[in-house]
Amino acid sequence: MMMEQYLVWGLFIMGNKIIMTTLLLIVFLGCTKEDTYGDKELRLAVSEWVGYLPIYYADEKGWLKEANIDIIQATSLNETVHYFQANLIDAFVTTQYEARLLDKNSSIHIMALDRSDGGDIILSNRPLDTILKSKKVKVYMERDTVNELVLEGFIKHYSLSSSKFELRHKEQLNVKNISPNSQEDIMIITYEPYITQVKKNGFKEIASTKNSNILILDSLYSSDKAYIKHRKQIDLLQILIKKAFKNLTNNPKEFYNTIKHIVDGQSYEDFQTSLSQIEWLIDKDSKYIDKLIEHHNILPVEK
Repeated sequence: MMMEQYLVWGLFIMGNKIIMTTLLLIVFLGCTKEDTYGDKELRLAVSEWVGYLPIYYADEKGWLKEANIDIIQATSLNETVHYFQANLIDAFVTTQYEARLLDKNSSIHIMALDRSDGGDIILSNRPLDTILKSKKVKVYMERDTVNELVLEGFIKHYSLSSSKFELRHKEQLNVKNISPNSQEDIMIITYEPYITQVKKNGFKEIASTKNSNILILDSLYSSDKAYIKHRKQIDLLQILIKKAFKNLTNNPKEFYNTIKHIVDGQSYEDFQTSLSQIEWLIDKDSKYIDKLIEHHNILPVEK
């Protein structure tokens, strides 16, 4: 009541200019984060991949909290898809391979983030020639993810029989625990930031997406329903990702210091190496991305 008396008095004395200023102030003070971005937070599933680091950076800076966006940590790309299918999240980041496993009408593409340019690799405890000649190779990888595409590309490139490969599901958090000191011929399909640790264990790279014709494209996805409900947040999320990417470009050391606890013990030098193994698409327009798709095999290799 007291506030209303002051408001009436102010309007009477100060005229039209103060009317507008006061009304704007009332609107501002009356708005909460829920009023601005919706009464529910946007749930965003993110797994660990070097191309998703701008999102983690934005979260560490507190930008996502201000936008009422909550990160749901996924241990694998496969888990991300399951979260979406179970309606536990509103948006997610993944590759086009996992997105194609979903109903074509259930997810919508929002924003391209990066493409793998050596960031997805195959490592082994044997030289490439030995693997090619081997009658049986045990392969550790995330099943039902883009790892399948990497393996199929390897098989097709060297005209190998898929029957020689014994597939074992292994989430990326656990591949670093595999020992190269085995009588068996082993391959590990993994990606940054896990590559660094696997190499330190003694595994050697035998193939990667660096010189491959296969396009692995990472993007932000949502659903029609979630986009309608959280449009302001999703639009703002894209702005924050671009802001984080700009900070990475201008001050990579500060960026690294902010997210280094996320990148599985990588040194700054390791971090720089992992960045060189992707091509950022955050700052690219749609015409550039369309041209990439034209010159690469974006679809999974047929069995």
